[in-house]
Amino acid sequence: MNIEDSLRKLRIDELNAMQQDTMHAVLHTDRDIVVLAPTGSGKTLAYRLPIASRMNAQNDKVQVVVIVPSRELALQSHEVFQSMGSGMRSACLYGGRPTMDEHRAIMRTRPQIVFATPGRLNDHIDKLNFTTDSVRWLVIDEFDKCLRMGFPCRDAEGRGESAHRGTPHTPSPPPTPRRCRASCAWAERSAWTTSTPMNRPPTA
Repeated sequence: MNIEDSLRKLRIDELNAMQQDTMHAVLHTDRDIVVLAPTGSGKTLAYRLPIASRMNAQNDKVQVVVIVPSRELALQSHEVFQSMGSGMRSACLYGGRPTMDEHRAIMRTRPQIVFATPGRLNDHIDKLNFTTDSVRWLVIDEFDKCLRMGFPCRDAEGRGESAHRGTPHTPSPPPTPRRCRASCAWAERSAWTTSTPMNRPPTA
């Protein structure tokens, strides 16, 4: 996928500084990435363009998994990805509709990138509706919200950890990307985006 062509299709003249830095990190480093920027600054496009350019069009398996906190963001991300004209196949997975219908769509389209809410993603993986053995990138968009919804994390000793810690009167911040990396062992690299500073609890 040519990044310049995708920008023209999206009618974007120039990337902002955060988007340029994120693109450089994706394309020219081998590290996991955390993107902290205000809502509306273009974090989603910042990871989507360079990751799409690194995908293998000849590989029919899922190469990228994008976890989002809501059905609306899953649909929006899926639609924008399609409008980029990358030539890659994508699927949108979220709760509120039969999992079997999505499984049939997965079998039919053989997506190379999936956009999914946390619970529905876990459901498909548990049922082996698609495999993660070829996933190169895991992206958790608005990860603080995803973790509060129940994206599985593990502590340093491998024990399962709930994202809903503390009492209702003393909320604790969700696990950080570093503490949750063990849950992403099936991905070669990960990118995490948030608009909430990680040194204080996210607000509801």
